[in-house]
Amino acid sequence: MVGRVVAIHVTDSAGQPMRRLDEVVALPGRGLAGDRYAEGVGFYSQRELPGGARELTLFEVETAHSTAYWPPVWPAAPAS
Repeated sequence: MVGRVVAIHVTDSAGQPMRRLDEVVALPGRGLAGDRYAEGVGFYSQRELPGGARELTLFEVETAHSTAYWPPVWPAAPAS
């Protein structure tokens, strides 16, 4: 099976709206540039987790369909 990224979203802090991006820099061992977890201020940032911190969350489109966030309500990505 081949996967593909269909959306990228980050936010500066918990409770803030997610921002949709066309591209992002992945910071090894930290997360995505501009996201709260890369800055160490995410909800789980200071919690011990098996295998280390959560740097990135991936899920299948079927999961998105089953959430309150579907259809997407995030703002569209800015024009390049």
